[in-house]
Amino acid sequence: MCRTGQQPDPYDRHDADDGKAADAAFAALLEDSAEELYEKAPCGYLSTLMDGTIAKADATLLDWLGLEREAVVGRMRVTDLLTVGGKLYHGTHFAPLLRMQGEISGIALEVRRADGDRIPVLVSSVVKRGGNGEPLLIRTTVFDARDRRSYEEELLRGRKSAEAARRQAEADRARLQDALAVLQQSLLPDTLPSIPGVETATHYHAASPDRLGGDFYDVFPLDGERFAFFLGDVCGKGPQAAAVTSLTRYTLRAAALHEPDPVSALTTLNKVFHERYAGSGDPRYCTAVFGTSTPTRRPGSSPSVSPRAATRRS
Repeated sequence: MCRTGQQPDPYDRHDADDGKAADAAFAALLEDSAEELYEKAPCGYLSTLMDGTIAKADATLLDWLGLEREAVVGRMRVTDLLTVGGKLYHGTHFAPLLRMQGEISGIALEVRRADGDRIPVLVSSVVKRGGNGEPLLIRTTVFDARDRRSYEEELLRGRKSAEAARRQAEADRARLQDALAVLQQSLLPDTLPSIPGVETATHYHAASPDRLGGDFYDVFPLDGERFAFFLGDVCGKGPQAAAVTSLTRYTLRAAALHEPDPVSALTTLNKVFHERYAGSGDPRYCTAVFGTSTPTRRPGSSPSVSPRAATRRS
């Protein structure tokens, strides 16, 4: 429309014509024949008689199988398209369920190409019935599941790899725990000596089986009359703490045999620590109590113990 005395705009008419042409072109794209929709569908279509004889198949399915229509329609049964395993499943599960339910969907099968290759597919079927409810034929859709199969196999490989990695990690952890247990035991006495007049017992439980503890103890004879003992803890956990524990244990044992006085033994340990760690700036340290005991026996009485002890942080 335009005002009185105003000429129509030729561009408006041109735009209208373009719109009509676009609508006509779009409508032409949608004008597929039923036959073309069937034959060129993105999935396979299959119609079979109730005994499985193939009555109709679309071009998509025939292209997948590499078969000619004349060799399939009216000459083959649906089971002829399946692998051996697929035939067994079709006869024992697929067909009985389809007869009972009238439809079945999403069943994973494999079809066999003319060249012998296999194609994984997902199959859905429905029974077409007549006016009296009698079954007439079976309509089936077949979807190519090769990409899905590849994805599932990739997931399965990933799961197997993860399971193998988990088992390997568990085995490595078990071996590590065994090695740590042996090393931890080497830093502790196997047994405690029998001291007249004294009952001795120990219980050692590490905080974690995956790490070496820094606690240590020992009881050992100095000579025929005296016994030495020490108890302590080093800074930290793990291999570094185990190295300090080993140094502490064997230093105190050696110092006690040379000079059993507790103060002298701990002074020697302190010197060793300073020589080993102070120069390198390592703040590692340990706290220990060291003592000696001398069992004595008075006439007509049980043995008694005279202890001497000292504590030091080195």
